[in-house]
Parts: sequence; C-alpha cells; structure tokens
Amino acid sequence: MRGGELTDRMDNHETKAILACYRPGRDDPADPHFVEALGQARHDPELARWLERQTALDGALHKKLTQIPVPAGLRENILAQLPVRPVVIVWWRRIRRRRRSPR
Repeated sequence: MRGGELTDRMDNHETKAILACYRPGRDDPADPHFVEALGQARHDPELARWLERQTALDGALHKKLTQIPVPAGLRENILAQLPVRPVVIVWWRRIRRRRRSPR
C-alpha cells in the first residue's frame, strides 16, 4: 500500500462522517461544515455513489418513521417520569445599600 492510499482513505472516512450528517433539502450546502465534503463527493465517483445510497437510506428511514403514530399523552408520560427538582429561590440575599453622599 502506498502512503497516499492511506491518506485518501482517511480523508474519505472523515468526509463520510461529515456527509452522514448532511440532509439535502434541510441543510444548506453552502454551510462551511459541508462545503469541502460535498466538493470532494462531486469529484470522487465512489464517494458520490456512497452519498447517493446514504441519502436514499436516510429518506426511506425518514418516511417510515413519520408513518409511526405518536401515542396520545406520550409527552406527558415522559415528563412524568423525570425527577422533580425543587426550585430554590434565594430571598435572603444581602441587599447592598448605597452610601448617601454628604449633604
């Protein structure tokens, strides 16, 4: 293996990690986090195919997940399971008095 091959793989690995967070139609392709990675995908056919498959998978998962009905009262049930922490209001803080200027 040549030294350049290892570097290319690391670059593609890092690029895939960035592109895995990218959602076409939701994320701005001009966002600095995605610009370089999207550019690399345009110039690397293997990476472009990976991105296309990844985007298709994300779309299919999104479609399936949005078809699942949300049970009534889910939010309230989740919040009811959280521990209640009392809110402490400190009313006895020292009040600073202004010094009166001599008259």
